[in-house]
Amino acid sequence: MKDIRPRGRPREFDREALLDQAILLFRDRGYQATSIADLAAATGVSAGSLYKAFADKPALFAAAYERYVERRIDRLTTELSTAQNGRERIERALHSYLEDASSSEGRLGCMVVGSLVQLSTLDERLVPQVVASSAKLVELLRRLIAEGQADGSVAPDLDPGGAAEVIAALMYGLRVAGRTGRELSSRDLLQQAMRLLRIAP
Repeated sequence: MKDIRPRGRPREFDREALLDQAILLFRDRGYQATSIADLAAATGVSAGSLYKAFADKPALFAAAYERYVERRIDRLTTELSTAQNGRERIERALHSYLEDASSSEGRLGCMVVGSLVQLSTLDERLVPQVVASSAKLVELLRRLIAEGQADGSVAPDLDPGGAAEVIAALMYGLRVAGRTGRELSSRDLLQQAMRLLRIAP
């Protein structure tokens, strides 16, 4: 028998394009200062349609945040994939953050860093998601350091967990510096970071 149930109305917008616009707004203004009205104006989608698609602002932020983090992880994974050893992977990860901080991308701000700084003002439902994404970066760096120790490219007596926390803090600091428009010396800063952490001679 032919299904004669009425079909739902087609979406009036491209979800991914909308989330990309929301990401830009959240990065520029932060969570608290961005309203549904602001998001509607920026995306060209009515507030009613946004509520219908995402229920509320926290849900829209969660979807935008997930998209932002996934895209960054995909990009970083690609950049690390051809590195020869653990030390080189760490260097490339640092370089990636440094490049972003030193470009127009840096002046837009990092959605992860911005959310961590404003953690106390986020809807409580969003806090676990933001904290978890930060922990994933630390775990990735810890694994890269351990890989470097296993292949001999990183000092064997370096504490992987502690060093990973330091590198993550440096990466976040770079994004904060980039937000101010400060010019960063890519080569010198990268070399100093690797030396201070005893990851490179």
